[in-house]
Amino acid sequence: MSRPKFTKIDEMIPGTRINCICKIIRGIMSASTVRSDGTKVSFAEVEVGDESGAIRLRLFNNQCDLAKENQSIIIRDGIVAITGDLLRIEIDNYSTIEASPISYTKQINTINLRVNSKI
Repeated sequence: MSRPKFTKIDEMIPGTRINCICKIIRGIMSASTVRSDGTKVSFAEVEVGDESGAIRLRLFNNQCDLAKENQSIIIRDGIVAITGDLLRIEIDNYSTIEASPISYTKQINTINLRVNSKI
């Protein structure tokens, strides 16, 4: 089995699956709702970054527990999607997200990546 390749945020291309080590910069939005079948769904959107840039990350249900500012995280098989004119990482059934055992100590670049620079 080969080792996973970790992608820097400025190298992400819409429509691809990525592995990434980054740090949560700030929370943008969180909400919860109840579906018509009675199940509760919660989601959060946070801004994450590394030394190359920043991008939004959408989390659902139990993943929202990781949405703490300055938390270092590891994303595996996340999908890079376009939202408006910003890029966003989405976590689906095939993706995983976990707290990093090592704190991310590099300087974070907080400039959001725009779609225009990727197309």
